[in-house]
Amino acid sequence: GLSLSESLAGNAISFRANGHGIASSQLEVYDLRGQRIFAAQGAGSQLTWKLNSGTAYVANGVYLYRVSVESTGGDVLQSGVRKLVVMR
Repeated sequence: GLSLSESLAGNAISFRANGHGIASSQLEVYDLRGQRIFAAQGAGSQLTWKLNSGTAYVANGVYLYRVSVESTGGDVLQSGVRKLVVMR
């Protein structure tokens, strides 16, 4: 499976896929109704979800997320769905 670590810095959560040869990664965050509320993709193994947009903040609550990575060889790995709690 895909090993992940998360860290909070200010108003952002960084998601890091652990492993060698990761060419790109994708993050999808869903609310408990199953609506995708955030998606990002980029080169490398780390992506960030900013919990605010201007003066609007992500609501406190439980969110579900999934991370996918593509290796330099073209293999795709996907994490299971994981929970994240936002509380201020």
